[in-house]
Amino acid sequence: MQQQGLTITDLAELPVHTFFQNRYQIRRPHRDDQAILKKLLAYLRTEGIIAAPVKAIGDPAYTSMVQAFQQYLVYQCNLAPSTIQYYLNTVGRFLNQRFGIQPPNPDALCAQDVTGYMLQQARRYSAGQTQLIASALRSFFRFLLQQALITTDLAQCVPTPARRRLSALPKFISADDVECLLHSIEQKTPEGRRHYAILQLLARLGLRASEVAALTLNDLAWDAGEIIVRGKGRRCDRLPLPDEVDQALANYLRDGRPSCSTRCVFVRPRAPQRGFVYGEAGGTIVRHALERTGLNPAHKGAHLLRHSLATRLLRKGASLAEIGELWRHRDLNTEQIYAKVAGSRYFCESFYGHPCPTSGKDHATANACGCPSRPASFAGHPTRGAQHHSRNDSTRCRKACIFTTLRSVKTHALSLLGTTRLLSRSG
Repeated sequence: MQQQGLTITDLAELPVHTFFQNRYQIRRPHRDDQAILKKLLAYLRTEGIIAAPVKAIGDPAYTSMVQAFQQYLVYQCNLAPSTIQYYLNTVGRFLNQRFGIQPPNPDALCAQDVTGYMLQQARRYSAGQTQLIASALRSFFRFLLQQALITTDLAQCVPTPARRRLSALPKFISADDVECLLHSIEQKTPEGRRHYAILQLLARLGLRASEVAALTLNDLAWDAGEIIVRGKGRRCDRLPLPDEVDQALANYLRDGRPSCSTRCVFVRPRAPQRGFVYGEAGGTIVRHALERTGLNPAHKGAHLLRHSLATRLLRKGASLAEIGELWRHRDLNTEQIYAKVAGSRYFCESFYGHPCPTSGKDHATANACGCPSRPASFAGHPTRGAQHHSRNDSTRCRKACIFTTLRSVKTHALSLLGTTRLLSRSG
């Protein structure tokens, strides 16, 4: 405000909108940003410090358009409630950035507005998150075209972010680092017991953060020792409840969860006492735990523990089909990325003479080739000793992953071909 020559009496929706527009070009938005400044503006108005808001935001045409778009997503697209809410929030941010506090005019939108907004989002978010934003905008523009609110199909102008499947190894940390992460939680406070129970669900059962947030008290079948998980595509599955997870949940429900009317398992400790609206809370808990333990993996979200559990199970002998069944994937091809982990482990054992421990202290190298460092007794190269793999070694590791996977596929195909021939001869 000092740089712009503004005083406290100049605060209003337009300066706040301009502030967020400049701030979000270099930083990711936080879910509480808008709410905090709304409370600040409301307080300043009750004290008579700033004027009343300009009544230009509550446009009835805009409200009816948003309601019609919501009905379009429900009845024509048949999307899940969480996806619908995400699409509405994304479209709201897009229109807010384009029109500000002025009433949105869809007919004024052009291709430059769409591409400029998408390029801005691509610089702030990952490829996967940018794809979700692109999908939301395409649905909105198709709706506008269907309702004759625009004459140009702007859905064709939304750029598609490049996201190649199986182009990288899954981001994971070692089993020792997972245990260190769990032990870093202080369980003497109600909030600590809640965080510990959430991390147990993420690390032991491999749940998604959204699935943890959606848990209700009715989903805990204590007598059967099971938990009901409501996953993607309105799918419900029953999973066994390990003793560690069972004990963590019991401690939280008995000594940590506040008394309230909501049926959600995990509740905010401060008013309003309700469950988590989205799954971002699980990712925030994981990031804070990583900071406390000093771990710095490439990916710091809740999915890190899901990938870590799958990698650990694979290295203990579990098959990709078994991991897919535990992960409740409808398409077993989703587990193909974990075959690269097995391939890198096979190469390191044959080329370097030791298994891949992935100590967790060098996550960049561990995620690059599956083998973070060479033991001090390594004698395969006289000048490298206990040094880390060079770039050429990492390249050889990645190539070996591909060759090993292709060789396993070829072996499986030849086996099927031989079985088919045997059956035809016996027939």
